[in-house]
Amino acid sequence: MTAAVATAAVLSLTPAVAVAGPVDESAPSTDAQLAFLTPEQYEARWGASAADEVAASMSSDAPEGAAAAGVVDSATATSGDGATDPELDPGGGQDAKWWTIIWDYKDLRGTTTPVRLGDNKLGYSHYAQRHNLTSSKPIKAAFQTHKPDKASGARLEYISWATDMSNGSVRLQVRVIVQAATRTDDGKYRTPDGKNVGVITAYCQGYNKCPAWVNKI
Repeated sequence: MTAAVATAAVLSLTPAVAVAGPVDESAPSTDAQLAFLTPEQYEARWGASAADEVAASMSSDAPEGAAAAGVVDSATATSGDGATDPELDPGGGQDAKWWTIIWDYKDLRGTTTPVRLGDNKLGYSHYAQRHNLTSSKPIKAAFQTHKPDKASGARLEYISWATDMSNGSVRLQVRVIVQAATRTDDGKYRTPDGKNVGVITAYCQGYNKCPAWVNKI
């Protein structure tokens, strides 16, 4: 569900802007209308002050920051095949390499961001296994913005909020770490297709592993 298809009645509600700590990993109640929104989309729906309040509650200075969540430091990453999701066959029956593209997205300014099969250090194989994030929806949603949440050289960070569209309450934040260059900073990963390395990792902030319901939205 997107903001464009929401009812006018919902627009008049004051969002219950609050994010509790890690919650039960069971699926949300059936009456929850959850969707992933960028802060930009959230602000357009519920206003700047509400978006600022959510952003403050989701501060990256929280204890479960990038390092604690297992974000790869491209300066020390090493290449390797790693384990892959047995249900994926991106190689079309042939051996798939880490650079095999599973999904390919652009943010609203045109920056291309592929999600590659990866290995145990980066890409889908890394974050799906380490952080239990297998759905493409929060990743795709994070790029529906005109600017990253953070930018430092080729390292970009995007976020999406799992939002109850009936009242604006935010269940959690998904953070997506991107290498917007054809190689990692140490040169140990270079793409053979001329496209950016893309998603290094993604995780639910505040969790070692995303709750199971995140992959069911």
